[in-house]
Amino acid sequence: MNDYKGVLEKHSVLTFTPGGNSMWPFIKDGKSSVIVERLEKPEKYDVILYDRNDSRTVFHRVLGIDGDSLIVCGDNQYVAERVNVSQAYGVMKGFYSGKKYVDKRSKGYLFAVRIWCASLKVRKLIIIAHNHFLKAKNN
Repeated sequence: MNDYKGVLEKHSVLTFTPGGNSMWPFIKDGKSSVIVERLEKPEKYDVILYDRNDSRTVFHRVLGIDGDSLIVCGDNQYVAERVNVSQAYGVMKGFYSGKKYVDKRSKGYLFAVRIWCASLKVRKLIIIAHNHFLKAKNN
């Protein structure tokens, strides 16, 4: 169990290396380090840190805001979920991909994110094709 929320409350910023593939292709399992700040006001395309109702901590992208609800989804997923704004407490400022730092406000990153998010309806096909390619490559 982690205490990301406690660290952010005390220090306002934290750095960690996310595990899992839910944020591929931007954040890579065990290879990307992210810098997260305390969340003030979530915005569309932010990557937020939040706790699900089952107490699991999740790091996913905001696809939309509907009142007190955030519509979020991992970049490597195709089913969005609703999260109450009160469950979110951190927002990614940027990340390191190897030695290269990517700021969440950089034009190239934002352009790629917008295109990727627009692909949500066909993302399932993209992910399945990518996974088949990886399996074929590894066999």
